[in-house]
Amino acid sequence: MDLARSARIGRPAPLTGVLATVLAAGRCFRAASHSGLEAVGLPATFPPARAVLAAPLRSPAHIYGWVCLLDKVGADAFTDGDEQLARMLGAQVGRIYENGSLYTELLRRTSELAQEVGDRKRAEAEVRRTSDLLRAVADGTTDAVFVKDRAGKYLFFNQAAARFVGKSVADVLGNDDTALFAPDSARVAMENDRRVIGSGVTETTEEELTAAGATRTYLATKAPYRDAEGQIIGVLGISHDITDRKKTEAALRASEERFRAFMDHSPAAAWVTGADGRVLYLSAAYHRMFLVRPGEWVGRPVSELFPAHIARVYADNIRTVIETGRVLETTEPGVRADGTAGEFLVYKFPLPHPGGGSAVGGVAVDVTDRQRAEQRLTTEHAVVSILARAADLREAAPDLLRAVGEKTGWDVGALWTVNRSALVLTCAALWHGEGAGGGEFYRQSQGRTFGPGEGLPGRVWATRQAVWAADLAEIPYFQRAAAAEQVGLRSGFGFPISFGDELFGVAEFFSRDRRPPDPEVLRMCDSLGSQIGQFIERKRAEGGVRLFRALIDRTTDVIEVIDPETARFIDVNDRACVTLGYTRAEYRNLRVPDVDPTIAGRPWGDVIAAHRGEGTATFESLHRRKDGTTFPVEVNLNFIRLEREYLVAVVRDITERRHLEEQVRQSQKMEAIGQLAGGIAHDFNNLLTIINGFGEVLLGSMPPTDPAREMVQQMVGAGERAAGLTRQLLTFSRKAIIERKVLDPTAVVAGVQRMLDRVIGEDVRLTVATDPDVGAVHADPGQMEQVLLNLVVNARDAMPTGGHLTIELRNVELAESYTRDHPGAAPGPHVLLAVTDTGCGMDAATVSRVFEPFFTTKGERGTGLGLATVHGIVKQSGGHVAVYSEVGRGTTFKVYLPRVDRLAPVARSGHHRAPLPAGGETVLVVEDEAGVRDLTCHVLRGCGYTVLEAGDGTEAVRRAADHPGRIDLLVTDVVMPRMSGPALAERLAPLRPETRVLFLSGYTDDAVVRHGILEAGVAFLQKPFTPVSLAAKVREVLDAAR
Repeated sequence: MDLARSARIGRPAPLTGVLATVLAAGRCFRAASHSGLEAVGLPATFPPARAVLAAPLRSPAHIYGWVCLLDKVGADAFTDGDEQLARMLGAQVGRIYENGSLYTELLRRTSELAQEVGDRKRAEAEVRRTSDLLRAVADGTTDAVFVKDRAGKYLFFNQAAARFVGKSVADVLGNDDTALFAPDSARVAMENDRRVIGSGVTETTEEELTAAGATRTYLATKAPYRDAEGQIIGVLGISHDITDRKKTEAALRASEERFRAFMDHSPAAAWVTGADGRVLYLSAAYHRMFLVRPGEWVGRPVSELFPAHIARVYADNIRTVIETGRVLETTEPGVRADGTAGEFLVYKFPLPHPGGGSAVGGVAVDVTDRQRAEQRLTTEHAVVSILARAADLREAAPDLLRAVGEKTGWDVGALWTVNRSALVLTCAALWHGEGAGGGEFYRQSQGRTFGPGEGLPGRVWATRQAVWAADLAEIPYFQRAAAAEQVGLRSGFGFPISFGDELFGVAEFFSRDRRPPDPEVLRMCDSLGSQIGQFIERKRAEGGVRLFRALIDRTTDVIEVIDPETARFIDVNDRACVTLGYTRAEYRNLRVPDVDPTIAGRPWGDVIAAHRGEGTATFESLHRRKDGTTFPVEVNLNFIRLEREYLVAVVRDITERRHLEEQVRQSQKMEAIGQLAGGIAHDFNNLLTIINGFGEVLLGSMPPTDPAREMVQQMVGAGERAAGLTRQLLTFSRKAIIERKVLDPTAVVAGVQRMLDRVIGEDVRLTVATDPDVGAVHADPGQMEQVLLNLVVNARDAMPTGGHLTIELRNVELAESYTRDHPGAAPGPHVLLAVTDTGCGMDAATVSRVFEPFFTTKGERGTGLGLATVHGIVKQSGGHVAVYSEVGRGTTFKVYLPRVDRLAPVARSGHHRAPLPAGGETVLVVEDEAGVRDLTCHVLRGCGYTVLEAGDGTEAVRRAADHPGRIDLLVTDVVMPRMSGPALAERLAPLRPETRVLFLSGYTDDAVVRHGILEAGVAFLQKPFTPVSLAAKVREVLDAAR
């Protein structure tokens, strides 16, 4: 019964309602509800339940009672397999009841006959007949039937029991269990016998018995055997072999556990719903993907769980799968864990319902980013195609509204153009999607004008920025709110259509659903507004060939006009000439295969036929310059028919875009590895705290002459070196605990210059060039020293035979153009720290990987963390690092840190070990790592403090509440299960306002540390710590409270 929270066995009488009716009919009953099951007829004495499974205790002829299971552990409801097991259990127990009743009746009859006064022969004959009947029944069953006296010796033993023990009935009678079973089995069976004899109550238990070399499991029912006077003279027993059933149950549990483990670790979300749309099952991945608590949604219909427009889609697709009985592959909208709208690739398929009928299973993968990228591309391409075909904006406007509205899922669109003479916006076009309708909203929009700042279009005009209204009814300046509500429009947005500084109009779109602001849609529409603005400007300039040529030549893309029959270039813009290196005359003598190597050798007719039917096409390809070099391009083809057909190719150099994409991928890869490194370092810090702390305690307790002292010193030294490595990992992963200050970088360089001289050796000449007016930076002094040391060591290793090393400090201004080419850099005033060597240099492939963790060119001598650590520190400090190198010409690393105005004294690195300061206060130590907790308590008790200790936040709250005296200090780990250190401190503050707090951790969450920067007034001790640093910090915090 380990599958249920509670179980009951009883007679039918106490049950009422549906449950009593179903059990009386001999059927199983199963139900689940989140609101309780009191109405089904459970007795009032039963505990409240959300799931119930009941089965009758029945034989073929009678119903003897019922077994009831409540609330399955680890799941929301009982399954078909559980029901089958309960039904089997009820049948077995019913059979036992029937056999027991028959045996009891036979024994009663035998006893009566034995006591009768009368004809002894008749009595003896009746007894013999009864005995024969008893024997026939006992030997005819497959269950083991037996009778024992009070000493445990067998008085009766049927054939089924004899077969199991491998003996004849005659060999068994007169012996006890020790002669039949293995010692452990005999002990268990005899203990059960004694308990029945002692209590006088029938018991049913499972017994695992080993006899004749075989072990089987039996469901044994034992009852007291009484004589005519009612005295207990032994035990009556029936044992049913349930070995195979137990194996089946174990196999079912293992199968269920394997399935659950598979689903819980699958990256795709999985679920099962009934035909009525109620949720039956959600996988762990579903809980993660949609931020749903386990069990929260099971049993509820999708109409209650999702916004109306999403629920409609889900219900329609469920109905389609049920009606067709086929797998459905589609995309569905949803709300992601971060609250943003998403698109999901979904596979739905029919399943049998656990309770009978039909159900629908499904798996989903989040394809939001891919869908949005495709949506943006297709929308932009559609807009480009529409604009390429249209003569002016009024002709293009209806198609533009339709294309943008349909591809982005909005219901109504309007386009407003600026009337220059009246300085108002007038409606140029309206569009609505299928089923949306316009009604009064259309009429009000068509006859309306807006000045700057009036209504949604006027607000966009005045601000020259997109405006988003998540709820139109809450926007005071939206003057068409009543009409919008009448046609069911709830949200909308508008964006400017402009070119340069000139605004031509405003486009707005509305939805029947409430939509929160979507930055991706706004970015796309900003681009679309610019594209449409370019179109208007171009069309306005078509009155003159010169203006047309000037407009075309100003574009940043290559534009080629091609004869679709011959593939020869008819005309190109200036950008094409500059980009490919040909003059316009040379270009006109070329054919498309001459500049696009991807189609060289293919018949031109096949190439053009592949795109002609589409009218427009966008794809990526290559272009070859006059010097033979190639570069990647994005080509947008449009077939245009005027007096003849032309093929216009808009070719965009995407070299930089691919470079930026690669930089983004590299940044994301380093971020992921950084997370891994930080987690490893955090775990090691706990271990190193124990190793180094107890090592120093042991070292302090050993006399100087102890021969083992040197070995302990070696151990402590190795632990300190390991701690240094974890600090590098934390720094690289940007989870190190740092204390940023306003620093004079000149002072930092001067402070470590003597150490740098020793590091680089005599073969390398060091020059330090510092601008006397160099500004201050906001950084951690120890990390600044580490950045400089790592760069100098890297430079030294690049000059094995000696050379010249230069360190430069000066003020610089980073321009917008630089930051566009270097993602992660910010424009504005910076301090440049440059380290230049005259060493061997690096090729481009090596340069692209220098900041990868564990990447090294030094073989076994290198850890691969030095430059990765530099990258992590600089990024954590808000800066940017770049590298310039050529093989044989040396390398320069440039570190840019934001310049600040206020200058404070440079913090000195290093720490001071002081003797352990003593105290008599009371300290509550909370640490989930037992070894760290033991070390902390040992050190503080050794310093004279009264120490209370707890393994987690819950225990700490209890200890604080139970302690009668004052608690002067709480020393707690930051990251703990169930309740974090900061949460514990907040919990104890009302109870113990006098208690100071000291946080411990390898790295912390945002409750104490914001992006790795220590907040003012928060006491913190970094792991791994030593007994000296712990005692000193505790004393410092306690003394600060006075």
